[in-house]
Amino acid sequence: MDDCDLEKLSATPAKLSPKFNRNTTEYEATVPSSVEKVKVDCLTSDTGASYQVFGAGGEKTIPLKEGDVTEIKIEVSAEDGTTKSYIIRIKRLSASDASLNQLSLSCGKLDPPFAMDQDEYTCILPCSVESVTVKPVAPDKKCVIVVAGSEPDFLMPLQLGETKIITRVSSVDGTNTKDYTITVVRKQLPWPVTLKDLTMAMKYECPMSLSPLYIPISIAGSDPKASMSQPCIDMLTRRSKVNPLNDSLLDKDWRVIDSKLDKEISSCVANSVYAYKGVKDEVIFSKMANHIKSCDKKPPAEVDSKQVTDSAWYKAEFESSSAKAPDFNHTVQVRNWEKRLQHMASGNSADSLVISAEENLASCKKKLPKKPGQTVRYVDGESPFDDVQKACIALAAAIKDKSKVASHHLKLAYALEEKHHLSEIFGFSDKEESAEVGAGTDVAAKESSKLEECQAICRLRGVAPNAPIALQLKAIDEEYKSLLESGQSGRADHVQSLYVWRSKQAVKNDLSGLQQMDESDPLSQAYLKYMDALAIDQNNYICNLHVGRMMLQREEYDEAVKRLQQAVGLKPGNVESRLFLGFALCQRKGGAGDRRAEALGYLHDGLDHFLMRRQNEAETEEIILSSSSDVHAEDIMRPANVQLIHAFVELAKNLKKSPQEGMRSAKEIYHCICLHVSMVLCSLFHKGFVFQQLEMILLNCQYALLEILIEERPNDTKWISQRCLYLSAMIRSTTIPRNKPLLALQEKVSQKLVSTNPCSSESLYLLGLSQLMIYDNNGLDAKNDKPLVEARLSLEASLEMEGKPASGEPPSQIKGQKWWQNKVAAEKATQEAAQPPKSQPAARGRGAALARGRAPARGVPPTRGTAAGSRGRGAAKTAPPARGRGAPARGATRGGFAASTASSSDVKCEKSNEQKKRAAESTPATATAASAASVDKNAPINRASYQTRLALARAYSRTDDRINEVREKYEEVMKMAPEVHDSYIELAELLVKTDPLAAVDIYCR
Repeated sequence: MDDCDLEKLSATPAKLSPKFNRNTTEYEATVPSSVEKVKVDCLTSDTGASYQVFGAGGEKTIPLKEGDVTEIKIEVSAEDGTTKSYIIRIKRLSASDASLNQLSLSCGKLDPPFAMDQDEYTCILPCSVESVTVKPVAPDKKCVIVVAGSEPDFLMPLQLGETKIITRVSSVDGTNTKDYTITVVRKQLPWPVTLKDLTMAMKYECPMSLSPLYIPISIAGSDPKASMSQPCIDMLTRRSKVNPLNDSLLDKDWRVIDSKLDKEISSCVANSVYAYKGVKDEVIFSKMANHIKSCDKKPPAEVDSKQVTDSAWYKAEFESSSAKAPDFNHTVQVRNWEKRLQHMASGNSADSLVISAEENLASCKKKLPKKPGQTVRYVDGESPFDDVQKACIALAAAIKDKSKVASHHLKLAYALEEKHHLSEIFGFSDKEESAEVGAGTDVAAKESSKLEECQAICRLRGVAPNAPIALQLKAIDEEYKSLLESGQSGRADHVQSLYVWRSKQAVKNDLSGLQQMDESDPLSQAYLKYMDALAIDQNNYICNLHVGRMMLQREEYDEAVKRLQQAVGLKPGNVESRLFLGFALCQRKGGAGDRRAEALGYLHDGLDHFLMRRQNEAETEEIILSSSSDVHAEDIMRPANVQLIHAFVELAKNLKKSPQEGMRSAKEIYHCICLHVSMVLCSLFHKGFVFQQLEMILLNCQYALLEILIEERPNDTKWISQRCLYLSAMIRSTTIPRNKPLLALQEKVSQKLVSTNPCSSESLYLLGLSQLMIYDNNGLDAKNDKPLVEARLSLEASLEMEGKPASGEPPSQIKGQKWWQNKVAAEKATQEAAQPPKSQPAARGRGAALARGRAPARGVPPTRGTAAGSRGRGAAKTAPPARGRGAPARGATRGGFAASTASSSDVKCEKSNEQKKRAAESTPATATAASAASVDKNAPINRASYQTRLALARAYSRTDDRINEVREKYEEVMKMAPEVHDSYIELAELLVKTDPLAAVDIYCR
């Protein structure tokens, strides 16, 4: 009686969407322009019901208006008067309409899903997909469709990184066209690949990963052309719009996706990644992924257990009748922090509590952000960190209920360690430490905001953002006192909270809580729970593995070997246990000793396993998160595991000393580490301690590769210079606060760069900059002004070389520096050692006397110390430098060295008379002729750069005796690069006490 449903509904020839269902009341359809009308056909479910069609005076044939949407309403009436309406909206295309109603690829999914009005899409594909077919469907079959200039069924070859496929639709009458663009992205190949042509290898090298460029992005207007892999340059420019290679300010439309370069790289021929196994195949780079999968030399899925079971230690400790497990003295106890967790729990059974904890950990993973830079806001009490805290509470209660179950202790250790990883990888923190955050605020964003505030205060106080922590804290303290004096107590309290936060960060970054054994630290708590689990079940290989890796982190190498050896013995085929055992053996005092081959075998097998896992991840279309399991601790082979990367570095160091047959070379492994660390850095969400650890690994591995390149190709100055420039740029871009190891590395790289090309103005500038940073990093130590003297000399030499060829005799300012003299002496000693000894007759008579007393040859500069004649500006002994001005302020290297500026020709770059006089005095009479004779006519001309002047102004400003020269250099910077504000601010701050009116004038500019 009340049935008012339809059994059937159609509008011929239109095809309804969605497919008819009696419970669905609204439908849509699109028909070609040639369809002038549709016929509606209905059938009611109840024979006693009736229906009426509205849209054409009750007629079932409905006329359609071209280019418009016609709405057809079918009203169904039941016998009892109940009514129900079905709506059909039909769009009749115009003959001038150019659109698709379907678009897909032969593999992969479009993002966003196809919609007729959406014309741009992205599709992520596995790295092994070499081609795709685009499948477009137009609502009007008479529309002309062209895919990438070919027929729609064309098999489109894909570039190694990104391929844009344009599908063009033309209307029936030919008056209109519409383009649908699909950007197809193949996942990055996770293997270091060596191009056969070394010239191409150098040309296409990514400055960060030192592997061939992946989706190359070129910087518009850069000269020479600067390109980086897309993930790398996106990460480096996410917050700072500065060219990471030369520190110049980026224009608004600087980013150019270099498809042409991508195509060139894709077609290059590369050596097989299994060349170390004797595979001599040469593979087109874009086809390398399929070669990795199909080659019969690829690493096996499982490692050979016999490598363990045939060893002497295994037979003695696991097969001998007298074998016994190593002693493990640890008492399980309930600690105060664990009691607090137990008090917060409800009184459920242990089994139900464990299930609840597992659900909370799974929920945590689902809530984590998926892409770097993504801001996710959480309701108070529902953040991922809250989920992990709930899991900890439940597991602590489960332990209270059943304290002798090792798996409960193990799972609590996982959850506690997860807290640590959430903090380090994603920037989450304990609610107690961030109570002021409030509901719905993203903690990672807040942490980043605090850091930016601290950096802003440092800049205001003339301290670089990456200056030593001590100088940063001093600057923040000065700001606090200044605010108090000016009566801004509210703002002062906020700055004081920033001081406390930065202090905690400094302590945390200096030494991990695990090494301090701070029981308030989640990582220390996790270690204790791993120990509890092992004490309960000493024959559990997983417990031994985790205790062993924690002992490794605590630098207890001998104890770590015992635990990891036990784990390997209990499960000989476990890759993770074997890898960490190999690492622990190498880390012991004196190294692995007679077990070196065994240790390196374990490490190399672990690297193979790691690479194959990364390859499998690259074979999926999904975005891989930071861990494949719900908690990071269960996924030891995850890419962001710093300890794992350190193990691979140890492998490379050992193979550098003693290469092994059947294993990769140290160079290949260093390249592998650089590639993977670069990929991980680009995927991390928080630039915390883990990020900085990985940065330092990357820098050290790049330096190791630089040294290997110099050993293998000492005459390839172009490639060596390129590597030095790349590494120098990466050091300047790092988030690591300036410290002695970092600055020492920067100076060594700059010295190698100058050694390779001593007449390059850019090389000399970078050397001077590194020396100035070392001086500033020395803090209040006024005794050692040598770095400042050398910095001034190097920068003056850089200025002197402008407009001259980057070739010839090294500048006198460099020859007088101690490091250069040591370099020359070392080279001379090496040459003499390489020459066979010659028997010489005893010197006789007048010749011998002359030989003993002869003066240095003409044109050869003195080599002892920094002689007065070669000292250059700033080298003269003046009053001790006034310390405390801080590190170079506001982007010490900002501004493009290589980039020429339009206004640079307006600046008089002539040296002062005093400068010319000193330069003339420091150059022997015959040096000019010698230099001219050795100049390469094809050498590039050094360009004028405001960068050198800015650095020189800062170097002069470190003492109070050269204020006029400081002012002169800052004025030159203002003329050459008026857009760089640092010169105005720094000069004004310098003049504010001595000449306040001049300072005001500069501020007003």
